[in-house]
Amino acid sequence: MQEEKAPNPPAPASDDAPAKPKEQPNYKPSGKLATEKCMYHGIQLRWDEPPDMHEPTQRWRCYVFKNEKNEEIIYLHRHPGFMFGRDRRIADIPLDHPSCSAQHAVLYYREIKEEREDGRVRKVVKPFLMDLGSTNGTQISGEKMEDHRYYEIREGDVVKFGFSTREYVFMVEGGKLADDVAAAREPAEPVIEVNPALLAPGDDDEAAPTSTAPAVASPPAEAPSAGTKHAREAEAEAAEGRQTMPRRESPTKEPAEGEPVPEHPPRTDD
Repeated sequence: MQEEKAPNPPAPASDDAPAKPKEQPNYKPSGKLATEKCMYHGIQLRWDEPPDMHEPTQRWRCYVFKNEKNEEIIYLHRHPGFMFGRDRRIADIPLDHPSCSAQHAVLYYREIKEEREDGRVRKVVKPFLMDLGSTNGTQISGEKMEDHRYYEIREGDVVKFGFSTREYVFMVEGGKLADDVAAAREPAEPVIEVNPALLAPGDDDEAAPTSTAPAVASPPAEAPSAGTKHAREAEAEAAEGRQTMPRRESPTKEPAEGEPVPEHPPRTDD
């Protein structure tokens, strides 16, 4: 039986051999944090928020038209960003047409520098739209947008997603376009014409009510008797504070049957 030989020990390192460099720590970003930041409800997002994102300073609206009829109004001033897409789990504004992508486009308000006519520079906040590499693309005012490029949205711009016939018109609240659309949406109030002849005297607002009940003739007024008339005159005179004498019966009163006719006393002048 042969004995096993022990392995030869490693040769001692030569002083002339170069030493292996020690691995240095790497502090560069690995990208994992950015990946987690672009996750929403466990779904990987195709974009990241722009660094100049800002809260909106104007009340923008989006009017959705189909066959020249306004179907919906989307208010775009409540958040700094919105996503258009077919995936309702993550889309802020759902697109239900089959030609639209799950993550089709995003809209963000960005603070940019703008030069005035007098040469001064000011900061303004404006909306920008970007297509996220959708399958069938996005059109803005008839021009096809390039993928992953921001386009400024101006008042009156018409955006179409994919092959959908719906038109998304962007307007600012209080602008002329928004006022015209709002006026077209409100139904006109009916105009009620009233014949002036039916108005009561001195009543310009409401017509005098007309009764449809048959007219009932009122009983004729009875002529007041002499006594009643005399009593009323006496009451009127008493109210005026004048002293009245009791009235005597008329001398022309006919005597009753069998009653002698009284003779009139002779008239004397005062």
